[in-house]
Amino acid sequence: LLGQDRGIVGDVPGPTRDAVDVAWEYDGDRFVLIDTAGLRRQARVSEAVEYYSVVRARRALERADVALVLMDATELLTEQDRRIVNLAEDAGRALIIVVNKWDLVDARQGTADAVRQRIRDRLPQVDYAPIVFTSALTGRGISRLPGVIRQVYEAYTRDVGTGLLNRILQDAVERHHPPSVKGRRLRIRYATQVRRGPPTFLVFVNDPKLLVENYRRYLERRIREAVPLEGTPIRLVFRPSPS
Repeated sequence: LLGQDRGIVGDVPGPTRDAVDVAWEYDGDRFVLIDTAGLRRQARVSEAVEYYSVVRARRALERADVALVLMDATELLTEQDRRIVNLAEDAGRALIIVVNKWDLVDARQGTADAVRQRIRDRLPQVDYAPIVFTSALTGRGISRLPGVIRQVYEAYTRDVGTGLLNRILQDAVERHHPPSVKGRRLRIRYATQVRRGPPTFLVFVNDPKLLVENYRRYLERRIREAVPLEGTPIRLVFRPSPS
């Protein structure tokens, strides 16, 4: 992204140990890049340097808006990859999955579409995250990242009007009614966005205990189909409507 080497880098997994803040401007927009330590597998985090690398990475997530999780194309979807993705998702940060070292992948090992599907299958909880294939060595795919970062940040900070949100949910209910739970059915009264970064929606219902997880995921899908929210988690908070 910067066109220069920064941090402590090498061929061993996780060598970038110093978290570095770098000012970066792209097409008139100003960003701060937080270059964090690579996280090793849990069994090797006992060393003091690696321990503090994990601490710094978590602190960096607390300060970040958008997380770029860098995966090695030659060792795709390790347990550590999944762990880092879950850290970003749990922190409620916008997410981009970057598959680096794509120049080292033999075409017979799978096309980009096949690899993308493998990632979707193994990380269904972040199926909203765009996947970008890059090679830091050759520069392939790097030029795509600034535009994707900006697009994802816009989604992360997007406001959804109350009227539109309620129309989306009303249409969702009409298309597919909530399941009955012990003879009772969830009824959505009203919804409104209460924060950005990530977009968080407060949904007033007759009884939150009647909500089942499958239906919550269905409502989230319907919102995503109607509003451009690629790259950002969204939060749906269900509360009993005032009497």
